[in-house]
Order: sequence, then structure tokens, then C-alpha cells
Amino acid sequence: MNIEKLNHLLNFLASIGVIIGIYFLVAELNQANRIAEGEARDRNTAAEFQLAEVISANDRLLELSVKLKQPDPQLDAIEKELAAKLTMLYVSNWGKLVVQNSTGLLPESSLRFAKSGIAATFTDYPGLAPFVADYAESRGISRDTSNPVWRTVWDEITAQ
Repeated sequence: MNIEKLNHLLNFLASIGVIIGIYFLVAELNQANRIAEGEARDRNTAAEFQLAEVISANDRLLELSVKLKQPDPQLDAIEKELAAKLTMLYVSNWGKLVVQNSTGLLPESSLRFAKSGIAATFTDYPGLAPFVADYAESRGISRDTSNPVWRTVWDEITAQ
């Protein structure tokens, strides 16, 4: 009988050890997710600042940005090429948001902030909309997408 009681006690203690181990594992996973989410937010913010720095440091891009504030800017061939390259930078940044969102590393608050940033981009630079539309279509980003990032991009393009 004593061996049976000892066996039950050991099984009970082992079960408690498993539960405690699972608790610590969940806590570690939550911490790792919070760290990953924070790093994603930092990368997104850094990407926005880098884009602003690139534009500010280049007189041609700065002049182009001023022209893109108009809904239908008159651009020469070089400015159109620069606008296409600028579009690639914006779409690349938004694509990173798509990946972060699809992997669960973009918290809802960061998604809302990103969507408002996308809206602000098109509000500030409505002349960029046709370039983004052409680029998105050429990359197979459907107008009918349900992805919240691309949906916001297409909604803003349509609003222009």
C-alpha cells in the first residue's frame, strides 16, 4: 500500500511539474511575441523615417514630392521614373506590414497606425495614386483583396 501511495504522490507531483512547466513556456512565448511585435513596430517606424530622409536629402525627389501634392501633376520622363521608384519604396514598406500582419506580429494598434499613415500618404500626395495603382496591379495585388493593408491602399487610391 505504501508503494501505491508513493506512486500516486509522485504522479501528482509530476503532473504539477508539467503544469508549472507549461505555465513558464506560455509566459516565455508571450514575452517572445511582445519582443517580436516591438521590433516590428520599431522597424516600421525606422522605415518611415528612412523614406522621409531619402526624400529630404535628394533635391529631385523633394521637387517631385511637391509636384505629387497635386492630383494630376505634370511630370517629365525623369520625374515619372522617379515617381515609379518612390512608389516602389512605399509599396515595399506596406508589403512589410502585410507580412507582419499575416504572421500575427502587427498588433491591432500598429495596424490602425499604419492604415492612417497610408491614408495620410495619399492625402498628402494624391499624384502618387496612379503610380501606386499601376505598380500594385503589375505585382498582382488585387483591387478585391481582403488584406487590411492592401485594402486600405486600394480604398485610398479609389478615393483620389
